[in-house]
Amino acid sequence: MAAKKNKASASEMVFDSILNDITNLEYNSGDRLPSENDLAAKYGVSRVTIRKALNMLLALGVIETRTGGGSYVQKFKFSRITDAAAKIMVNQVSSDDIMQYRRLLEMESLRSLKTTDLKPADLLQLKKYCSLMEECANKGDYDSYADYDFQFHRFICKMSHNALFVYSYDMLGSIMVAHMKSRYRILSLSEEEKKSLMLLTAGEHRRIVDAISDGTCEELLSKMLSGNYTELPV
Repeated sequence: MAAKKNKASASEMVFDSILNDITNLEYNSGDRLPSENDLAAKYGVSRVTIRKALNMLLALGVIETRTGGGSYVQKFKFSRITDAAAKIMVNQVSSDDIMQYRRLLEMESLRSLKTTDLKPADLLQLKKYCSLMEECANKGDYDSYADYDFQFHRFICKMSHNALFVYSYDMLGSIMVAHMKSRYRILSLSEEEKKSLMLLTAGEHRRIVDAISDGTCEELLSKMLSGNYTELPV
């Protein structure tokens, strides 16, 4: 038992050390890491321990392995971690949980925009998502519609200039998109009725853009909170 604990501690030590080197740019994106033999000699551990450490880095998406070519530092993408976590959580949350979370985060993002200098390009980007949603609605393309719907709300979080809002939104991105994609498939409506509902929802997104543009976000939020506003589009 003690030996197994020592091996685990050694692999974690190597993992931390290599990750620290990557963080401090000792190795840059695209760089090849030393071979397993060289790393084993550097840290005074076995190749098995090195392989465990590299597998931990691989699982995080920090490195990639190439057959016969060793391990290379990848350009880090936060989504690699969040997508994996979301897959574990997807069956542990309800639709109500998702909607409550989204209301809290998105409304706080909208509030922050009242004290932020709005960029015309940002508003144009939001309108572009609305147009893309309308195009998908007319085609009956639920999946692409859901993707653009998610990107619309994520962009509002991004406009708040709070990085944690974006990271938090991305954390549950896979769950929210799956929820959005299933919404229209489970409705007991004709295809034409679903199309109309999707266009209506896209129109409500345009109302959000208008409210951001003319500074009436607080009024919009008040309607949402009072229940007198159509449910925040999903």
